[in-house]
Amino acid sequence: ERVQFRFPSFCIHLSEESKQKLLWTVDRDTPGRQLYEFFQESEHFRSEMKHLEKLQSVHVWQILMRNKSWATHSMFAIGVLANMLVVSIDFIERDDAILQPKCTDYRGKTCRLKGDTVNCVDGDRTNYRYSFYDPEEGELPVSECGFTEQAYDTAHQVLGILLTILGVVLCFCSVTIFMLYAMQSGPVRQEKEWRERYNMSIKDVHEKARKSLKFAIEFVVLSVVYLFMDLKLLFFCFEFVSTILALSISKYFFAFLLVDIAVRDKDLKNVFRAVTDHGRSILVTALFGAILIYFFAIFGLVTLQTAPAEGDTTFYEDGGVTEWADPDGEAFDPAFNWCHDLWQCTASIMTAGLRKSDIGELMIDRPSSDHLYVWQMIYMFLFWALIIIILLNIIFGIIIDTFGELRTNKLKVEENMENTCFICQCDRFTLDVSGGGFEKHIKQEHNMWDYLFMICHIREKDQNDYNGWEGYVAMKLKEKELDFFPHLDAISLAEVKARDQEEARKQREMALTTAKTVQKLETTVDMLFTDQKKLMDELARVHHRLDDPAEMAKTVDAIVEGIGSRVSL
Repeated sequence: ERVQFRFPSFCIHLSEESKQKLLWTVDRDTPGRQLYEFFQESEHFRSEMKHLEKLQSVHVWQILMRNKSWATHSMFAIGVLANMLVVSIDFIERDDAILQPKCTDYRGKTCRLKGDTVNCVDGDRTNYRYSFYDPEEGELPVSECGFTEQAYDTAHQVLGILLTILGVVLCFCSVTIFMLYAMQSGPVRQEKEWRERYNMSIKDVHEKARKSLKFAIEFVVLSVVYLFMDLKLLFFCFEFVSTILALSISKYFFAFLLVDIAVRDKDLKNVFRAVTDHGRSILVTALFGAILIYFFAIFGLVTLQTAPAEGDTTFYEDGGVTEWADPDGEAFDPAFNWCHDLWQCTASIMTAGLRKSDIGELMIDRPSSDHLYVWQMIYMFLFWALIIIILLNIIFGIIIDTFGELRTNKLKVEENMENTCFICQCDRFTLDVSGGGFEKHIKQEHNMWDYLFMICHIREKDQNDYNGWEGYVAMKLKEKELDFFPHLDAISLAEVKARDQEEARKQREMALTTAKTVQKLETTVDMLFTDQKKLMDELARVHHRLDDPAEMAKTVDAIVEGIGSRVSL
């Protein structure tokens, strides 16, 4: 039946983000599961809407909401511009560095020659952030640290000012996004965690915290933990901290803001999900690969390292240079034994084998007459076949299959949303043909958010004021029975069905009337055939009696009259 109710005022604050999250994450494969999950999330929706209604009266929230749209959409674009300026500034500072013996003569195109320090023998002592070394005074600030051309100085200053301006704008954007998300989802998430983990409403938690100091401390600590369990909130916090560090410490922190695209773009999210959704399978496969590499390292160390001299070992590489000089000025042979011990052997095989896909680069070439030649060939081939071909392809296959599975699930969800009613599970064809249209049905008759508002209305209303249907629904909600939701049925379908039944009844009655008429006609025709047969018989007898033609004519007229009277009856 159709019911009328006044939904609570906070229902107008239902967020689009929460709606989309429910629509895309609910289980649509198991019959009845999506309604159960919808019912479970209804309390979270109610808490969020009530919280958003309270935020509407907060002046800070109103200011942040007015700037939400442009801050969210311009964050990545401004980050790209800031990083372009960082690249330009770094190019100017590092281009054509000049090493001058004296700081007073230093007018190169860079302010940094060795890290953040300019090493000079002597120079003027003035105030600057870079320093030079004075034999008597030690490290002192550098005064003349600039560029050879005025254009470089001007460009450097202008770009620096622009970068600072963009940094301030990025800081404002990151603060806006972080505060909006923290104010909107933080308290709601905390309430949800307390309700699910401890079966306590936030009101009960506050009352218990007032009575017990120990529980109050536990409440504060756990609430902070629950707040930062939200990875999205952590990312927004990371963006804000990166902006502050870029303005205060180093401009290279602006690079971290480019990661914002990974959170905004849905396709990139699916790419990351392709790795994380089956992360355990990938990790177990990778662990098994590490174990195989460890076996290869043991075999190579024990079997292929036959002589103590490095030149006679298998994992021995000559650098191609006769000698190098170490930092102390002493010469040493660049040739290196890659498998000196088990740890070094495992690390060398893992890094070089996986990175170059060929473990043979770590091995010396042996002549075919060598007794280890065959074993070395088998060793290299097995590593290539087992690790490079089979194991790595298994890992890549898991990722690719997961990505295809995500795409298939997405298409399946889209098809379900476009062709099936969320509430009653009726398909589009049935509703278009017999229910007045699918779009009209899901927006007016079975609007899923109207059902959410109905649940909120029942939970907000005093149970002493319930009417008949409200009491019935409240009882069902308390018992977590959802059979009051229509299933494969709708009022529009029932009306059409009633009309169809009435039309079928009329058609049956008409068919019965027609059958009775036909039956009467059949009876009349049978009688006519009988009379006709009698007439023919009589005519045959008369034909043999031609003695009295006048009498015969009278008899025929009498018979014809009799037949005519029967037909008229």
